[in-house]
Amino acid sequence: MELILLGIYSFIVWLIFFKYRLLPWNTISQVIVITIPIIGLTLLILVLNIVAPSSADVRVVNYVVAVNARVQGLVTEVPVEPNRPVHKGEVLFKLDPTPFELEVTGADQIVMAQRAEELGYEMIPTPEHFIVPNAHVDLTGPHYFHSTVAQAFIAGATRRIRVNSSVTLLPLPHPIIMAKALSTADWMSNDRTVGDRGSQAEGAVGFSSSDRYRRPPAVRGPTAHRPASHSRATRR
Repeated sequence: MELILLGIYSFIVWLIFFKYRLLPWNTISQVIVITIPIIGLTLLILVLNIVAPSSADVRVVNYVVAVNARVQGLVTEVPVEPNRPVHKGEVLFKLDPTPFELEVTGADQIVMAQRAEELGYEMIPTPEHFIVPNAHVDLTGPHYFHSTVAQAFIAGATRRIRVNSSVTLLPLPHPIIMAKALSTADWMSNDRTVGDRGSQAEGAVGFSSSDRYRRPPAVRGPTAHRPASHSRATRR
């Protein structure tokens, strides 16, 4: 490239001083003609070394971050693309969560609940199913809690966050026992338990919720003849 620039410069000098004789060719003009290319080429080389450096022996040094997963598992998805910048917080790959979900314990649930409370979450749901269809195991996992027991468990490990049953299968247990359990969990959690009610699972166990809703629980035995004494005993 330098030779091409010198050739163009020499052609311009020949036109000005020899072809058209626009300027006299004396000592001063000769010094100027020789000095300009020397300074120009020096500045050009310096700029090119900064902007576009080149060398026969090149070593490129760059920061490389090794991606080493702390857990083992089956990679199910790789959202990133080759030769594309990756920003902080982007998901690099996803692992199959099923093995980890199967190993979650009650202690892990406490850690997650307390962390959710620290992050400012408002509510934790505790779904309830008495029978989990095989078709739902891959989608939701095999673990379903008794919602009221799970609510009390999580509420006992936290202070602020609310706990939602999401949902309680109300027709299956005895209504008096269920009401006692729900009111106890709500009182001991300082009114932090929220109950959603459902009845979608009774068909799986051969039970019709219409009977439960239509027929109030019967009180049998001697206590039915002495409601006042039963009431006094409850107060004491």
